[in-house]
Amino acid sequence: LHHGPENAPILVLGHTAANHTPNTRFNHPHDFMSRHPAGCNFLFCDGSVRLIDSDIDPTLWVALGTRRGREPISDDF
Repeated sequence: LHHGPENAPILVLGHTAANHTPNTRFNHPHDFMSRHPAGCNFLFCDGSVRLIDSDIDPTLWVALGTRRGREPISDDF
């Protein structure tokens, strides 16, 4: 059974786990996927849309998905 994005129902929620960065090769239904080879587009709370690179540092990727750590995050990811 193939769980690629083209076969998935509309999925609004996903998660940021260290081993599941955008366009990860694991391709779980709750991973963020895109047909853009460089990464995935994300809408931020300030209304901006940014491409997050598939090669993002996994620690930063996890920090972007939670406010629990209260890490300051620069705009240059």
